[in-house]
Amino acid sequence: MSTTPSAHTDPHSATAKREPLRPVEPVLIRAQQALAASEYAELRQLDCEFFAGVLTLRGTVSSFYMKQLAQESLRGLDDVHCIANQVRVADRRQ
Repeated sequence: MSTTPSAHTDPHSATAKREPLRPVEPVLIRAQQALAASEYAELRQLDCEFFAGVLTLRGTVSSFYMKQLAQESLRGLDDVHCIANQVRVADRRQ
């Protein structure tokens, strides 16, 4: 019987190494504040993530105009090189 540690460690065990929590990026805070300040309630419900210069926008809105408005409200934020607008437009036929 070997006493060397297994190469496959259970990630849920008490001895598993956990990565430290990353602090919230200041640009993400500014993006969330911009959405929260919108006069449109559906824009205030959108979520965003930020990684490596890309701000990803997610959620659902009622029109392509609202989708574009959400993106434009975040344009110009410092440190954002690209906005990945993954907002869905709700199907009006439902």
